[in-house]
Amino acid sequence: MASSVLSTLISTVPSSATTRAADEEDAGLYRNSIGEEPRLLRCTAGVALHIGGSSLKAKAIQGLKGTNAQLAAIVGSPSHWNELSTAADKDKELADQYIAMSDARHKGWEDSNRVYAKSSYDGEVDLHAPQFDEAIRDFTQGGYLRVAGKLGQDGHAPPSEKSLLRAAEIADENRGGRTSRTTSSSTASSAMAPPPTSGRPPAVT
Repeated sequence: MASSVLSTLISTVPSSATTRAADEEDAGLYRNSIGEEPRLLRCTAGVALHIGGSSLKAKAIQGLKGTNAQLAAIVGSPSHWNELSTAADKDKELADQYIAMSDARHKGWEDSNRVYAKSSYDGEVDLHAPQFDEAIRDFTQGGYLRVAGKLGQDGHAPPSEKSLLRAAEIADENRGGRTSRTTSSSTASSAMAPPPTSGRPPAVT
């Protein structure tokens, strides 16, 4: 499933997602903010695509195929998820409808069997009907409840130590490349320096 979600994300992201306005300014207090909002929108839509039912998945794909403005209109914000929230509500309605149908069917079985259960001896006939669709109920409702609250989470994997070190190097290079220049100059100086001597004059042969 993860590979199919990844394939959908790759195929739906338009080329415009990687571009930015020429006059976009860095407004970040602690980090570069350029392109931050489009990335956040796509991460949110990606999580919706991963956890959603049929309606939420379709709405997430629609947003990922559109422009940044169209995606923003679909995603909204944590205070109100706009069209994603409406789509998630439709998925919940479908889950609730199945559970209601399952409960009604289960009650019908028990009602029709009650007369036999009450007239039997020593519990020969069970009054309670088995939950034949327990696995389906768990998949339909339980699965939904377990993942529905994840909308808005970034869903990323923890970065490795190597990735964090490389990110720090790139951040330093963006600030002026102090580390990279120092490293490069020290390496060059080492390469040009003469080999060390023991302090004694060279032997005369």
